[in-house]
Amino acid sequence: MTGFAERLVTIDGARVRALEAGEGPALVVIGRDAPDPLDALLARRAKVVIVPAAAGAAFSAARELGLDRFTPVVRGADATTMLALAAREPAQVRSVVLLGPTPPGAELAAAPMPVLALFGTRDTVSTREARRWRAGLADCHVVMVYDAGADPAVERPEAVADVVLDFLEHEDRFLVTHASGQLYP
Repeated sequence: MTGFAERLVTIDGARVRALEAGEGPALVVIGRDAPDPLDALLARRAKVVIVPAAAGAAFSAARELGLDRFTPVVRGADATTMLALAAREPAQVRSVVLLGPTPPGAELAAAPMPVLALFGTRDTVSTREARRWRAGLADCHVVMVYDAGADPAVERPEAVADVVLDFLEHEDRFLVTHASGQLYP
């Protein structure tokens, strides 16, 4: 994927390659080493930084890259870990985006920032889990992405990018409220 510049950052004493593109609100994508179609779409209206490490690495990478505040973007199992980390660093985390998060643990960390959780309508497990995420977080916006399965970011990157960018732009005025079960077409 073109348009992403390589930046070296130090994570846990090792130099690792982060990729960066775009301008605007900062999104730090966790746990991948190459951009995908979603990242390219997001970079049209946001600064996207891809960090090929676990959730905790987002904070040290963001500091080293001069990002005062950012929104971490995590998939699957990293969701609960990222929320716990974000709760400890609320001044650095603007909001959190969860893409097809796995079931939350017994207790979710009380995230003092808005959370966007996206699930696919064709994944029956995700449909059930979406309710648990919404009930477990006070400021959780749940979006069911129509005609997507367990990984809506891969199956419907355009729809996911539109929702994430709207969420970044409107923050607490985001149209899908905590109480809504609205589907994104």
